[in-house]
Amino acid sequence: MKTRYSIIILICFYGNIYAQHHSLRQTICVLNRVPVLIESDPVIFRWKDQKQFETGTGRIRVKLAPRQSSIEFDHLIQVSPPFAFKEQEALSLFLVGDSSYLSNKRERRLEYRDLLVDTVMEVNQAFFMVWKNPHGTIVQQIGFVVKPLVPQITGYRVNRNFDSLDNSVHAKQHKRKPYIPLGYEKMNGRQIIIDPGDKLTLTLQTYPLLTDTVVQYRLTKRDDRQEGLWKMTGHILALPELVEGNAYELELRYPNQQEQITYHLIIRPYWYQIIWVQMVGLVLLIILVIFATRFFYQRRLRKLTEQRKRLEEQLTTIQSQLNPHFIFNALSSIEGLIMDGEREEANHYLSIFSSIMRETLRNSDKILISLQEEIELMEKYMQIEQLRFGFQYSIQISEDIHLAEIEIPPMLLQPVIENAVKHGAASLGENGWIKLIISLSGSSMFIRIVNNASSERKGQSTAGGHGLVFTRQRIRHLKVLFPVTSIEFSLDVMLGKAEAVFEFHDWMT
Repeated sequence: MKTRYSIIILICFYGNIYAQHHSLRQTICVLNRVPVLIESDPVIFRWKDQKQFETGTGRIRVKLAPRQSSIEFDHLIQVSPPFAFKEQEALSLFLVGDSSYLSNKRERRLEYRDLLVDTVMEVNQAFFMVWKNPHGTIVQQIGFVVKPLVPQITGYRVNRNFDSLDNSVHAKQHKRKPYIPLGYEKMNGRQIIIDPGDKLTLTLQTYPLLTDTVVQYRLTKRDDRQEGLWKMTGHILALPELVEGNAYELELRYPNQQEQITYHLIIRPYWYQIIWVQMVGLVLLIILVIFATRFFYQRRLRKLTEQRKRLEEQLTTIQSQLNPHFIFNALSSIEGLIMDGEREEANHYLSIFSSIMRETLRNSDKILISLQEEIELMEKYMQIEQLRFGFQYSIQISEDIHLAEIEIPPMLLQPVIENAVKHGAASLGENGWIKLIISLSGSSMFIRIVNNASSERKGQSTAGGHGLVFTRQRIRHLKVLFPVTSIEFSLDVMLGKAEAVFEFHDWMT
């Protein structure tokens, strides 16, 4: 009897080598008066009161344990020495329960054979296997009760580094003795809150008949609609991939089980990830940008103002240089009239000249004056020159031009008209003429000064003298001062004729 019992133990022991090939199916060998082999698709997790298994949902197969061949199993449960073959064959087997295999009958006698039960168990179902001797006495009983089976987190640990070797050691210790390893805190409730940068490691509840790596878990962000994939783990679950400032849902279940449990994991954000800190930072950034923009804008504005002021000063300087030049030429003309004895003409000349001087002095510090003021001033100038040389002049203005609404630099036309008098119309006396023509083309205004000249002046530059030099200098400065509405100047000398053109580009916009 003892020899047979030893043979069965040895066979079951060496059969454990092959158990690792069935990670989702357990095989348990129960050495009792009638040795049986139990195979299950769910995970049988507890042997209770030496008579009953508690298990999850799934398939259960119960067979007689072979006595002369190897057995693949995960666990060996030794209750009592087995009967001899003849004693075992004399027993009767009864099945009692409510599983579908039993066809909902309260009791059914099953003839003795190798495969005793093959059934599918659901939650709250149960059945019992009862062996009786010929006298009706129960000699052995094994029950199977299906319970809702979900993994439980018993403890957790947070640390700054993830050590897989340390977790492996704790997993082995936890498997041998189901207690919370040193350094782990006891789990209360279903929520864990950890600081940013910490690595989370969990311990799962163990049962005597659970093999390792039989727990499935799924980790998803709380605001992520896509469900993650189920992964396998053992009794120690490390989660080093948790990101700061996020909330996760950790779902746990056993393989082939519908029941699952959900835990909530909250990882605090770094201080710079907190919403109110980010809002304050954003407000401060906006304020900084506003002040920086204002500072650089004011700096640029001051720079442009200073540049404009320098240009205006330069323009005023040029105009101040232009006035003495004009006065010198006018006084020369008056002197000529007096020397010729033409006193009345000289007095008339002085009267108009004094009017021109008053207006010139009044506009000396202005950058722009109305076109009407400029035309009136140029007409007075041509009148006093007409008294001296006797030429004819005319002013032609387009009907769509409103002189009082248009502004141009003061004394801009005077050097050109003076040049047209001295080098053109004056040489022909009464036959000389000067035309001042003002017209529009789109948004640009054109002022043309055309005069005739004697044929002997062919080839001589009518652009000589200081007046036109000052005019070109003023135009260069005005281009910088008014970059959008620039002024272009050109002078064309032909046989017996000269034409100067001022183009006020986009001046009417």
